Amino acid sequence: MKPALTAGLPVSAAPVSCKPAIRLTFAGMKKYNWNIGIPFSLIIAVISSLPRLIRFNSTDLSQYVYLAAYYFVFSLLTWYLNHLLIHAPLLQRSRRANQLFFAISIPLGCVLSFAYDYLNSAITNHPLQLADLPATQRRTALILFRGIMFNGLIAFLVFHLKQMKDKQQGLLELEHLKQAQLQARLSSLKEQLSPHFLFNTLNTLSTLTQEAPVKHFVNEMANLYRYILKNRAQDHVQLEEEMAFIHSYLYILEARFGQSLQVEIAVDKKWYASRVPPLVLQMLVENAVKHNIVLQSRPLVLRVFTEGEYIVVQNNLQPRQQQETTSGIGLNNIYERYKLLFGRDVMIRRTADAFCVQLPLII
Repeated sequence: MKPALTAGLPVSAAPVSCKPAIRLTFAGMKKYNWNIGIPFSLIIAVISSLPRLIRFNSTDLSQYVYLAAYYFVFSLLTWYLNHLLIHAPLLQRSRRANQLFFAISIPLGCVLSFAYDYLNSAITNHPLQLADLPATQRRTALILFRGIMFNGLIAFLVFHLKQMKDKQQGLLELEHLKQAQLQARLSSLKEQLSPHFLFNTLNTLSTLTQEAPVKHFVNEMANLYRYILKNRAQDHVQLEEEMAFIHSYLYILEARFGQSLQVEIAVDKKWYASRVPPLVLQMLVENAVKHNIVLQSRPLVLRVFTEGEYIVVQNNLQPRQQQETTSGIGLNNIYERYKLLFGRDVMIRRTADAFCVQLPLII
């Protein structure tokens, strides 16, 4: 018997919104490269104070110290602001992140320059002494010049450091992926005899039996192993192939659990050409069955559907009292594969009565 594929929701399954509630991301605080920023700000402060130092006399000492401190603090603030900007989530999601960074950074630096000078004058009552120009003109000119030149220089350095860090991170992730693929291939070679033998045995059994239900069951089992043997070394497959596989897998589960397992599939075929890692849907379905009660009196309700640019696997939550031991292949595996292969995040939502996982569909 095929799993029930209904147009609406099963009566026992209340729909749960699968908007992102928990986003699995790599842990860690943003680094602001203070080991470079502080010495760099000191150098800027000294260089900016050189004209006064050249004509130094004993009465200029306090003004020189004030001037150096003024530029040092401003440089540190600019350094921090540019790091905040380059790591901003909105900027990271843009396809023109680099151009936007400089387009926003320069005018923002000018605003910071005027605000900093105003606050400094208000707090210290010690306005900065500038060149021999009318007071208003020279102050405005120098503040604007400082905002453009200082911030432009610091923005370029921050951008360069970010590029270097991203390149190093990309190389590390690529090496990690290569090691994971090598390990998977070694494991695949070790297990190659058993799946091939079982697959061939199932095909033989299918030719020997004449009973339609048994023949259908054996054919679905053969489909499972055919898919696994074909795609287990692949990084990604078309959603259409994965859905054909999950239909066969759910048929086997339906034969095992009967009415204790209720399934609804509502996947828009327009996404069939998109890509997903192989076996990800099967892992989520397997986890749902493994960790929840599946009884006729308390049926497990599984929903597989598309929502925006995601495919969603959702089940009602009724956890077992004694959890089965896991093999370590689960959400972490799926998350790492998406992050390493596509640079995308897997999203999870858990409520009091439902569990939902959103997988990005890769175009």
